[in-house]
Amino acid sequence: MPTNKRNRVAATKKRRHASPVTSSQNSCTGEANLQELAVRPVKMASSSHRRGNYYPSSSSDDIELLAAMSLLLDTSSSEEEEEREILRHPQRTFPISGQEYTTLLLNGDPDTMRYTLRVDAHTFRTLVNLLVKRGRLKWDCMRLSVEESLAIFLYICGHGKRHRCAANRFKRSMNTIARHFKYMMRALGNIAYLVIRPPDLNEIPFEILHDKIYYPWFEVKSFSSSIITDDEALLA
Repeated sequence: MPTNKRNRVAATKKRRHASPVTSSQNSCTGEANLQELAVRPVKMASSSHRRGNYYPSSSSDDIELLAAMSLLLDTSSSEEEEEREILRHPQRTFPISGQEYTTLLLNGDPDTMRYTLRVDAHTFRTLVNLLVKRGRLKWDCMRLSVEESLAIFLYICGHGKRHRCAANRFKRSMNTIARHFKYMMRALGNIAYLVIRPPDLNEIPFEILHDKIYYPWFEVKSFSSSIITDDEALLA
């Protein structure tokens, strides 16, 4: 029998007497192969770096890409958790509301009222009553009272403040401050002819009328009393 044929017969007998491989062994060998494939690129990359090759293989590029993607996912999830943990703070931090602040000014120290709104309490209330009667605005449909709206207007104009400062002081939104500032400006324009008008020139001011030093200089005499006749001059 030739040698090649003899070797083939011996190999066939060995296959017949060999024990069959189970499915569990197949799965174990498959997992081992996968692990070996996963570890092999790392070994190849490390060996290539040791050899001085700074151009890694394509498998090492894939591993680095996967590592970068996992790092991005971890950072995004951590940022979302941090955003959930951030507490929201109130925007308007003044302790009392705008209406309470206006009432406190009207019933408080007169100097504080005059310094804050540039008017005294009596003038403020008189102006409020005049606005309600002659301002021609429907104040009932507004969220703010006439007192608070006028206080906002005087606070901005009296100190040259911005709307943002008034919004923080009166605890209102920027839109509310701007809207009521415009309402109050229109209302004051409607009563301007009642408040801003020239004085009566026929009346002498009280300060001049009762001043003995300055009143003679402003005293007006009639033209007929200043005329002296010839007879009166001769008698003099």
